[in-house]
Amino acid sequence: MVGLRPTDDPIAQFLGPNVFLIGGCTFLVPLLTMNAIADERRRATWEQLLTAPVSPLAVVLGKFAALWCMLMTCLVPWLYCVVVLRFWNGRSTTFWGGLPWFDGPGLEFDLGPVYGGCAALALVGATFISLGLFCSGLCRGPAPAALLSLATMSLVFLMGLAPRVLAYWRFSPEQVGLVEMISCWGHVERFSRGVIEPRIIAAHLTVSAVLLWATAYTCRRVDEG
Repeated sequence: MVGLRPTDDPIAQFLGPNVFLIGGCTFLVPLLTMNAIADERRRATWEQLLTAPVSPLAVVLGKFAALWCMLMTCLVPWLYCVVVLRFWNGRSTTFWGGLPWFDGPGLEFDLGPVYGGCAALALVGATFISLGLFCSGLCRGPAPAALLSLATMSLVFLMGLAPRVLAYWRFSPEQVGLVEMISCWGHVERFSRGVIEPRIIAAHLTVSAVLLWATAYTCRRVDEG
C-alpha cells in the first residue's frame, strides 16, 4: 500500500491509502455502525421501528444512507492537504500592514487522481458501512457489534498488507495479484493513481447490495431468536 512504502510522488502518497486514512477508517466505521441496529435492540426500539409501514430492507437502506453520508463528512478533511498544495507553495508574504498571504501559486498537479481517490473512498466507504451494518445486525448490544466490526475491519487492513508480505516471501506474481484484486485498500491505491476500473466499481456495488440485503434478512432471524 502507498502509505506503507516510500514513494517519490507526494500527491500519490497523500491521495493513496496512507496510515492516517487507514487507521481512521479502521476505528471510525465500528464507532459509526455499532449503534445502528444493535443499540436499537438494546433500547427495545428496533421492534417499534419495524412496526412502521416500511420493510426491514427499507429501514436498513435508510440507516446505510445516513451512515455513509456521515462517513464521507468525516473524511472531508482528507482533501484539506490537496487544497493547501494547490494554492500554497510554502512561502508567505505580507500586505496591508502585516497581514500574511500566499506568495505565488501552489503546486501544479493533475486533478484526475484526486477525482479517482474521491470515487474510491466513496465506493470503499459504502462497502465498509455495509459491512459494519451487517455486524451490528448480528448483535444484540453495541459493544459486541463494535468488537465484531473492528475485527472485520482489522482483517480488511491485514488484507491490504498481504500483497507486500506475499511478495517478500517470493510468492508468484499471479498469487500476489489475486490478493491485490480483493484488497479494498489496493483499490483505493489503484484509483488514486488514476486507474479507474469498472469491474472494481461493479464489485463494490454488488458486495454492498448483498451485505445490505443480508443485514435485513439476518435482522429478522436474530429477532426471532
